[in-house]
Amino acid sequence: GASPCERLAPTRLWASLDWHERLSVWLLAEARRGRASEICGYIDYLPSPASFEDGLLDWTDAELAELRYPPLAAAVREQRDSIR
Repeated sequence: GASPCERLAPTRLWASLDWHERLSVWLLAEARRGRASEICGYIDYLPSPASFEDGLLDWTDAELAELRYPPLAAAVREQRDSIR
């Protein structure tokens, strides 16, 4: 479908994004709208970028293994590999 934030992600780009990338772009577009956004209250509750300084995407494979939940470790590795 058409991009809900055409200025930030034109429809051609939007169509090529994975679901989590679309969500990120859409949230960024809504955050830029500030109080004019219908979801500004929700955006206010989102964590700040600084809180991701030690996010799962930065963990080593050994650290992911310590979680002892292989499906999550595999999902993190897959997402990490897709953006690097």
